[in-house]
Amino acid sequence: MRSATARRSRSRRAQTRLAAVLSATAALLLAVTVVWQSASAGFTDSTAALRPTIGAGAITLTDDDSEGKLFTVTGLRPGDTTGPRCLTVRSTNSTAGANARLSDVRLYVTGVTSSRSLANWLTVGVRIGTGGGFGDCTGFQSAAQVFTGHLADLPADGWSNGRDVWDAPAAGETRTYEITVTLDNATPNSAQGGSAGATFVWESRFQ
Repeated sequence: MRSATARRSRSRRAQTRLAAVLSATAALLLAVTVVWQSASAGFTDSTAALRPTIGAGAITLTDDDSEGKLFTVTGLRPGDTTGPRCLTVRSTNSTAGANARLSDVRLYVTGVTSSRSLANWLTVGVRIGTGGGFGDCTGFQSAAQVFTGHLADLPADGWSNGRDVWDAPAAGETRTYEITVTLDNATPNSAQGGSAGATFVWESRFQ
C-alpha cells in the first residue's frame, strides 16, 4: 500500500493544459481508496472493515474561445501589426480551507511551424489583465507585460521552462491575456511568402 506522502506527491503533478489557438481542455482527478481491515484470532469477535476514501485535489483551466482560432492573418507586410486579440482563462482548484493552495500557471507554445524563417521575424506581445474576452479586447485593463519577443523565442519546452504568468487561487479567478503580432520592419525579402503558426498553452500545477 502506498503512503499518504506518495499520494500527495501524485496530487501535486495533477495538471491541466489549455491552448489558445486550438483549444484542448482536460482535467485530471486522481482518487485513491485505502482500506483497513481488522484481524481476529481464536474465539474473539471481529469488527467491520473500515473503508475511508482519500481523494486528490484537481485543477481545471478553461477558456472562452469556443474552439476558435485567435489569429488567422494573411498578407502581412513589414511593420504591420495584427491584434490586439484577447482570451480569458478561468482557473478552478478543488482544494479549500486549510488545504487551499495556489496553482502556478505558466505559458508556453507547442507545434511551432515556420517556413522561410518567418517565426524569427514575427514579434509577439503578451499582456495579462482583466476585462475583455475572446477576440474582443474592449474593456481590457493591463496588469503586466509577460512576454515581448519573436515567436521563435517563446518557451517551447513545456511547463518547467514556461513563462510564469499567474498564481491562481484555490477559490478560482479569471485572467484575460492580450496578444499582438507584428511583422518586423527589418524582415528580409527571403521571408516573402512564408508562414508561421503556434499553439499557446496555459498549464497549471499546484505549488
